[in-house]
Amino acid sequence: MPVCIIAIIISALSILICSKDINIIGRLSTFVLFFVIPILLVPCILMYKGDVKNVLPVVSSYKKIFSSLPKSILAYTGAESTFFIMYLLDEDKHLLKSSMYGIGTIILLYAISVFSIIYYLGYELTGKLTFPVIFCFEVIRLPLFSDFKELFMLTWSFTILATSAFQNYQMSYVVKSLYKKISNKILFIILLPLITASALLAIFYQTYRVKYIIPLSTITNIILYIIVLISFIICIFKFGIRRGDKNNKFVSKKSL
Repeated sequence: MPVCIIAIIISALSILICSKDINIIGRLSTFVLFFVIPILLVPCILMYKGDVKNVLPVVSSYKKIFSSLPKSILAYTGAESTFFIMYLLDEDKHLLKSSMYGIGTIILLYAISVFSIIYYLGYELTGKLTFPVIFCFEVIRLPLFSDFKELFMLTWSFTILATSAFQNYQMSYVVKSLYKKISNKILFIILLPLITASALLAIFYQTYRVKYIIPLSTITNIILYIIVLISFIICIFKFGIRRGDKNNKFVSKKSL
């Protein structure tokens, strides 16, 4: 099936899911999670074929480590969505604790997966591959599966669908807040071309390596820094207001 058709189908399904309810997205994300965690740990199977020299020296230059942080931080984006979810919860007492558990689990799984791949392939080959995880799945041979790569692609397609649905839900929520009289049907008609065009643009750039006036990596980094800044400001306001409310309650009780 052509990539363009797949992009259109996933865009349409994600908008259809986000037009229902956020509980549907939560159930889909829970369903996907049970498949994603084992898939991310699969590269650990190849560690017995690796060489410890591939990860040595562990720290050769602190300067290079810090200079590479902006490039790797993009892999950890998504945690800022917590600031959107917190206002949709009936009880947010355990929000911070649950968020830390979720974010910590993702970081740990990602770190284990990256370490396993570098341990097996080496950092030079890993840096040259566009998708080193897929390369590892092509190497793995299991008795129950003729092509393990297909299982990975199927699982990752559901992950993309869940992620896209949640991002589209945030977008539709903002649009509905600005235009309260807009219906789901009209919103579907408006968002589908925009989201599909964005997906096709990303595919076109990845396939033909189109050079823009401003590189796409620069645009992505700018957006990322803005998201981090806004998230940091929201975090300060959120916990600052909560602390202020607690102080006001304490003062009012004391005065009584």
